[in-house]
Amino acid sequence: MSNKEELRNELLRVAKLYREETNNPEIEVTRNYFRTKSNMDFENEYGSFKYYKQDTFKKENIKESEDFSLEKRILILEDDNKKLKKDKEDLLKSSNFEDEILKKYKRDILPLKVPSALKLTSVKKENKAEAVLVLSDFHLGEVVIAKEVNYANEYNSKIMMERLDRIFYYFIYYCKKFNITNIHLWFLGDLLSGSIHEELVRTNEMDEVDAVFFIQDYITKKLLEIESYFNSITVEFLVGNHSRLSIKPHFKTSHKLNWEYVLAKQLSLCFDLIQKEKNKIKINVSDCLFKVVEVSKRRFLISHGTFMSGGGSGGFSGVPFYALASNSAKMYGVLHQIGFKSDQVFDDIQIGHLHSTASVPLFNGNTCRINGCIIGTNEFSLHRIKSVAKVEQTMMIVRDGFVDDEITLRGIK
Repeated sequence: MSNKEELRNELLRVAKLYREETNNPEIEVTRNYFRTKSNMDFENEYGSFKYYKQDTFKKENIKESEDFSLEKRILILEDDNKKLKKDKEDLLKSSNFEDEILKKYKRDILPLKVPSALKLTSVKKENKAEAVLVLSDFHLGEVVIAKEVNYANEYNSKIMMERLDRIFYYFIYYCKKFNITNIHLWFLGDLLSGSIHEELVRTNEMDEVDAVFFIQDYITKKLLEIESYFNSITVEFLVGNHSRLSIKPHFKTSHKLNWEYVLAKQLSLCFDLIQKEKNKIKINVSDCLFKVVEVSKRRFLISHGTFMSGGGSGGFSGVPFYALASNSAKMYGVLHQIGFKSDQVFDDIQIGHLHSTASVPLFNGNTCRINGCIIGTNEFSLHRIKSVAKVEQTMMIVRDGFVDDEITLRGIK
């Protein structure tokens, strides 16, 4: 047997030992490992261990793991490169779309129209109770075609205004009935449909810029219309998820990079301008996704509700009861830890987002209330959740730390 043949047989033997020890099907025997298992000298015949391996494994028709690993790494890099290219294309599409929308906003924005002067009169009859109207999930811009949801609903901007007009009409009706002159309007997000899904970009009636000006005009006129009935109107604005500026969800500055934040700021500037000294209509713009507000000595944690509901639409009829109960307890604990005193922590929770009027008992014996919606049933609620979204908004009458009445105001007959 030639010296080279003996060396090849020796390397095959050591390689077999390596596979058995490492339980590795690939042949990756190294020079150091070979020297610990064999006394044979390969350098006189081959010069280097690399050539020694090449000659041995080529003759035996065995593919070196070094080559195999290299090919495998090349394939992995090619796959990664394809993914990166796709991510880059998606990012460019997203960025271009957002840039176009922002350009349109800068191009279309006009000096704020100053509405008619407010009367700013005081209402003589007054009740200690205060009223709250929860307003959320208009989804302005989205279009629902009746036949495409088996005639369960129909929706567009004109229908939205009709439904909201009815809501406000009955809200004022009950406030007058109970002589309530101090009210709170909570706008809890998703007033706009937005373009967070590709299908919305394709089918929306209007883009975000037009939607912002449309809803701003409607809310301005409505506040002017109802102003004379009340002594104070406190308006809270918190953003939803549909009106966010980015395609993907985010957490940093999520309260601000949102069209509803722009809307709220514009309304705040507008009414600060026309009221001057007597601040009868107060518009508060939240710098957080949630806020604790007090109404007639009762504290409410208000939010659109995305983070409270776990972000999903599971549970019975699209309401994740367990997640809401669990997350409310966690939030209560968080507020304690960050320094909220016991007399500042919330009693009740009020959210939107889930498009269903419902109440969930909380750990502290109080209630998490879920607001209905204005848009009503659409393809998502019908095909995904298998439920009918009620066209309803919530009204509460609060007195001396208690919710005396809850009234569900229907947006349709």
